[in-house]
Amino acid sequence: MKTETKWIILGILTTGCQTGYEIKNLMDASFQHFWKMSYGQIYPALKVLVEEGYATQSVVRTEGAPEKKQYTITLAGRRMLHRWLETRFMIQVS
Repeated sequence: MKTETKWIILGILTTGCQTGYEIKNLMDASFQHFWKMSYGQIYPALKVLVEEGYATQSVVRTEGAPEKKQYTITLAGRRMLHRWLETRFMIQVS
């Protein structure tokens, strides 16, 4: 997995998107002309973010519907994202 994928998904989690499906829709609607991201990139990156403690995963069950895995950025994830932005792009994040 490319490092950029991990950080882009972490940034997307700050927008309120919580599922892989929502992340894919945002990517397709906003960046499809210059960056495409497949589910085959999104779900492995989400797994790594959870393993590293930068995101949490919860399962939502609704009667009559398939269960959803929702992801939320953690405080550690926000700090790492800010650090990465500051280092990589010299952007000061408060």
